[in-house]
Amino acid sequence: MELWAWVEDKEEALRKQGEQRLANLVADFPGVALSLRYQEFDALVPEALALARAHRDPWLEVYFRHWELQSRVFGRMHGERALRDAVSLVDFSHGKETSSCPQSVCTVQD
Repeated sequence: MELWAWVEDKEEALRKQGEQRLANLVADFPGVALSLRYQEFDALVPEALALARAHRDPWLEVYFRHWELQSRVFGRMHGERALRDAVSLVDFSHGKETSSCPQSVCTVQD
């Protein structure tokens, strides 16, 4: 599966299910994560994770956690401070429910 295809498919499916806020977060998260608007992004993270978990979608959790680490590690240079979260995400993303998620590859990068 192409890396972004599942994200686009997920966003479309969420919109069809009436999950507009979650779909918007899926669409907007990477851009905000890589922006310099860190306070705005940090405020979105708990909401995104809560919605992904409420939706019982571990792939979305991997997706949101990956972009949160991208912001911290590559944007703000939190490398060592983020190490525990990075290891936790690699473990989570390679579990039974998430091992085939294309974003799992990105967690190794983090």
